[in-house]
Amino acid sequence: MLAGCSSEGDILPSKVRFTPSLVDSSIAEAAAPDVVGDDGSRPRDPNANCVKPGTPRNERGVGGYCEPGRNDCESDAGPRFCTADYRDLTPIDDDKWFCSTLCTMDQECGTGAFCIAGTIGSGCSPFACRPDASM
Repeated sequence: MLAGCSSEGDILPSKVRFTPSLVDSSIAEAAAPDVVGDDGSRPRDPNANCVKPGTPRNERGVGGYCEPGRNDCESDAGPRFCTADYRDLTPIDDDKWFCSTLCTMDQECGTGAFCIAGTIGSGCSPFACRPDASM
């Protein structure tokens, strides 16, 4: 004997709206390990940085692109640091990673850079990374 169709046409199971919290996190991580970081954020796009990857430092060792923990800013010009290495001490935007040094005036920063005061002191910043650079 054949079963008849319902008059409402409900032959498929009801749809359940996809909710990420319903997915086993170990399965989600295995399926797309580089889509979301450990903290739930999207991966950082280095090309969105105010200075692009490969940008060299100026004559004072300032303004080149850097990544945290890689010693990209070592210089014969004196102590230099990557701003990304100090994200735990002060808010550093994901698009403002560059080589810097301490300063008290613009002339200490060299070509294409200026001295800017931050929450943990003053440091050199390339002009491309000025707060108003996108205007």
